[in-house]
Amino acid sequence: MNHLSEEELILHYYGEEGDSPEAALHLDECAECRALYGSLQRVLNVVDTLPVPEMAPEPGGADGLAVGDPPVDQPEPGIADGLVVGDVPVGAGHARPGASPEEQEN
Repeated sequence: MNHLSEEELILHYYGEEGDSPEAALHLDECAECRALYGSLQRVLNVVDTLPVPEMAPEPGGADGLAVGDPPVDQPEPGIADGLVVGDVPVGAGHARPGASPEEQEN
């Protein structure tokens, strides 16, 4: 016996196009698929109650950010949370601990 796929069960749950009359008949006859469908129903019932998240603003949209702009609350790449030793920012390859600003340039 060919069992229903998860996709077929989801289509049946939502009554979507592609849900075949054979799916309902198969569920009537197959305890294994009925059990799987029951589990799927419980999950989808919970998912269907969750709020739909708001979409993020589009680049260049009303928030003023252009494509390629870094996120506003993120530090520049290579800077470790704004930590500064002497006059030199500490980050990937920027400063050596204990070195003076003059030594940092070497």
